[in-house]
Amino acid sequence: SVVTVPIVLSLVPGSPAVRSLYVLPQRRTLDRGGDGKYAFASVVDANVGTSHAVRWSLTGDTASVALDAATGILTYRCLSKSGYLTLTATSVADSTIFASAAVAVQGHPAATNDPPCS
Repeated sequence: SVVTVPIVLSLVPGSPAVRSLYVLPQRRTLDRGGDGKYAFASVVDANVGTSHAVRWSLTGDTASVALDAATGILTYRCLSKSGYLTLTATSVADSTIFASAAVAVQGHPAATNDPPCS
């Protein structure tokens, strides 16, 4: 026979409204191919009723990508040089909570056998 035991969890008084935030994937290499769009996701551990929304921002060599700050979608723009950037999600409810992903961008110099950027 199966015994069901109810478990009730409650937050410790004074616990923060937002406890953690993760960005997935944590690493990504962008290159041409497909539609050039790369989606990142945020996972927020927060109290019930607390906003799970995040603000997305980008630092580093941003010339080769475009960021939709509302959705966390990067769009690759084929350029001749490679670069690195950091994509950061910051909690709207608590700006001290943030997480980042490392992004490498593959450049494509105009070599003889290199297909054109499309």
